[in-house]
Amino acid sequence: MRWVCAGDVTLQYRAVDGRFLRAELEKLQRERIGPVIDVTVISGKLEEAHLPHYACLAESDPSLKDDIKVLSVEEEGISFESVELTRFHAKILQPYFSPKTLLMKLGIAVKLHCNLLIFMTHKDPIILHVYFFPIDSVFEEKIKKEKQLSHQIDLPRPETPLEMNKQHSLEVPGAFVQPKKIKLKGDIKPNFFEVNLSVVDDINMTLNRVDDQKSVWTAKICKALFGFMVPFESNLLQTGQKHKTPQVAVNFDKVQFFDRNWCDLIKSIKNVHAIADKLCRKQIIHEELYTEITLPTSTSEASMRKICSIVRSGSDTVKKIFISIILEEDPDLLSHLPLPDS
Repeated sequence: MRWVCAGDVTLQYRAVDGRFLRAELEKLQRERIGPVIDVTVISGKLEEAHLPHYACLAESDPSLKDDIKVLSVEEEGISFESVELTRFHAKILQPYFSPKTLLMKLGIAVKLHCNLLIFMTHKDPIILHVYFFPIDSVFEEKIKKEKQLSHQIDLPRPETPLEMNKQHSLEVPGAFVQPKKIKLKGDIKPNFFEVNLSVVDDINMTLNRVDDQKSVWTAKICKALFGFMVPFESNLLQTGQKHKTPQVAVNFDKVQFFDRNWCDLIKSIKNVHAIADKLCRKQIIHEELYTEITLPTSTSEASMRKICSIVRSGSDTVKKIFISIILEEDPDLLSHLPLPDS
């Protein structure tokens, strides 16, 4: 969420579970295309509020811009108002606050920016749970809480927006996948594909749109990755411990390390998309910057320059998180960059 104010403003805001609106939305024949945001203005006044939405305007029906309404939940009931849509937000002028979300009519062709979560719930045989869902922190938090005893596998999310209310299937050679197809929805708890494999090898996955069998996302999990999951075999699922990738030289000052080496990081880091995924998930970079960084036309060096610019202006905590993420993606980094004195 973003806002515009003429003076000092103190507010609190959070995304809340939108399932309480499901019955009302069925009556209205509308569907959510954004999170439900609950805002409390403690002091001051907002001139504008910009609510986030999932929709990819460039690849959706042009009528979508005129159809989107803001739903407000009030003591007297619900109300609607028109909004001005931008690429990632809906702008409300002179807002007053109660829980709000963005709605569209059913039947309009719309594509959504989507997130991806993959969890290994069992290693022998390999069982993966693969989630595709609109970029919504409430969905993400609920899924991660449910899967907290499983091992999360990080892969880049789809760069291509996925079509809402269309059936999609997941193709994984050599695996049994269920269900056969899943429909992407904007206002219900996301379903997942369960992938069951008996042989440890590279896992190639392709997400296809069912109606025309067009591929909308592909990825590969390298078999070498499973070699780093030794603790996962030692009943970590039963003990409740969460696996972490072994860390090398953890006792050093990550803030100093970043301050001394950020120029070298710009030139040396190549796996930028995976790093950007984790930074976006932790809300260190925003969606617009994430989109710029992951554009096919953006070089690794250009993308890292943008990331380091944000991290340099951030807190010590941001720098520590950033270096930890880089070490997860490139454990050999410390072998060619100098460590600060411990």
